[in-house]
Amino acid sequence: MHHQMNGIGLAMRIREIDALGKIVFVTTHSELSYLTFRYRLEALDYIVKDTKEYMEKSVQECLELEYQYYQSVEPIKESFQIKSAEGVRNVFVEEVMFFETHSKSHKLILHTINSRIEFRGTLDEMEGLNSAFYRCHNAHVVNIKNIKCLDKARGTIEMINGEITFVTRRKVKELVVRLTP
Repeated sequence: MHHQMNGIGLAMRIREIDALGKIVFVTTHSELSYLTFRYRLEALDYIVKDTKEYMEKSVQECLELEYQYYQSVEPIKESFQIKSAEGVRNVFVEEVMFFETHSKSHKLILHTINSRIEFRGTLDEMEGLNSAFYRCHNAHVVNIKNIKCLDKARGTIEMINGEITFVTRRKVKELVVRLTP
């Protein structure tokens, strides 16, 4: 590598940043392969530079194996946590219809596909949780992926679960842009 950090050190740094990242060592030092276990680096492979053809074939096999695995795994659902009176709850982004302000200060109501949850928070915090969340009104943040219908004339949004929320006139134009594929 011609650097102060060796491959093991780099792999340790990668693990600190990304616990699920895939690491393949390509090296001339076969005697050091045990270090990948000692430091719990979970290497996908440890390829010894034998011949150019062997090395290329081994790298290609690693990439193909990982690609096949990637294609077979279901995508991980995006989620976030909220703390309500009932306790801490994980909420999947795809289940969120919209957030609205509560009559009590610093409280929100989360509307999901089939429930409502009251919790402490701000609309600014909720809008920042996911790129699908859009502040469409002073009192509402909507999940644009779950919009069924936008009625610009009435300033209403119908969600896929039938609930209605509101959009201000000044936010309609940007909402239309965000809804356009």
